[in-house]
Amino acid sequence: MTGNPTRGDDSFGAEHGGYFFLSYASTPPPRRESDPDADAVVDDFFRDLSEAVTEARGLPELGIGFCDRFLAVGLDREARVRTALGRAEVLVPLYSPRYFKSVSAGREWTVFFRRLLAQGVADPGRHVVPVCWTPLPPGYNYPTGVDVPAAHLAIGNYAEDGLQTMYNLTRHRADYQKVVAEVAKCVVAIAEQRRVGPGITAPVEDRELDFPQDSDGPAFAIVIAAPDVAAAEAGGRPAYGPTPAHWRPFGVREELTLAQDAAAIAARFGFISRISSLGDKGDPFVEAPGVLLIDPWLASTAEGRTRLEGAISRLPKWALPVFVTGEAEPISERLGQPLSAVAAELAAAGATSRGEAAHRAVDGITSLEDFSKLFPILVTDASRRYLRYGRVYPEPRDPSARPTIMGPDSGPGDKDIR
Repeated sequence: MTGNPTRGDDSFGAEHGGYFFLSYASTPPPRRESDPDADAVVDDFFRDLSEAVTEARGLPELGIGFCDRFLAVGLDREARVRTALGRAEVLVPLYSPRYFKSVSAGREWTVFFRRLLAQGVADPGRHVVPVCWTPLPPGYNYPTGVDVPAAHLAIGNYAEDGLQTMYNLTRHRADYQKVVAEVAKCVVAIAEQRRVGPGITAPVEDRELDFPQDSDGPAFAIVIAAPDVAAAEAGGRPAYGPTPAHWRPFGVREELTLAQDAAAIAARFGFISRISSLGDKGDPFVEAPGVLLIDPWLASTAEGRTRLEGAISRLPKWALPVFVTGEAEPISERLGQPLSAVAAELAAAGATSRGEAAHRAVDGITSLEDFSKLFPILVTDASRRYLRYGRVYPEPRDPSARPTIMGPDSGPGDKDIR
């Protein structure tokens, strides 16, 4: 995490919740809009637990819990997550093999524990109520040192199947509700009988996380192809800043720059982003999947069009071109032809078959909502393509030796990339 320490106020805020913070590991997003969202059950569990906590308290709901899946687009998610971790009395982690490989989950855990230790709580684990979301393999020990309550595991098939499966199977739904009720009782007891109050949440580096142990995370390259304010026309557009990385195509709705927003989304899938600008020294895609975020206005001049054509033609299969415009920008008037035609023509220089999401990115992303929905898919698509086509570096010393290729069945589904 980066930035200044965050302190919550002394109340259970309606926006961030003061009773519990739900910590989970994201699964790769669906590759097509028609595919189901695997994390939708997390939403339902959060609602069910919030209702159960409200009922156990016997009082109207007042900012009971926090789950980052309910944050509006365009917000600085990291800042709001840290604020919520500074207010929550209880951490509710959804234990699974994926959870303990998740950098984001490890960051939430570490920040919460450090905050409580700084507030004089000798055993922060007493403020954690773990949920067995997906059972771990036999003999696997929880790296957190905090076990799922034994009394909860005794309910129905909870220990064998995990709560996610119990939710999905109608025959286990009654036992699912029992587990939710027991978790809610624990949350209320801790929040009201051991209340600590809001505290400071200081940033932590990935290498400092309690888990995962290899917490540096895989790299993801984000290259910005946009002008800076000096290169924009006189009286130009407020979308630009001192460097291309300051580009904000969606204006005041963005608390973050587009590069920061993209990096925050990639971080939810375990990536450490490397942000650079078109023309910077070196090739950022040599050893990492990534995206080229393109402002089509660069193609309004012959020089800019040539630069874009060259950049796109050199993209490897695991680097995706993404055209982004602000809402209601007169691109067609500036270029003399529709954006989609310009995008398709430039992208054709890459001559690489890509997925449905990548084709939509080439057609042009015109709203912040579409970017927030599409970019997670692009991150995982680029990662899958890198694992399939990318070479293992360094190259073999023998120039006649064939490079080692990562297996085609590898991908984000095989390991956590939150």
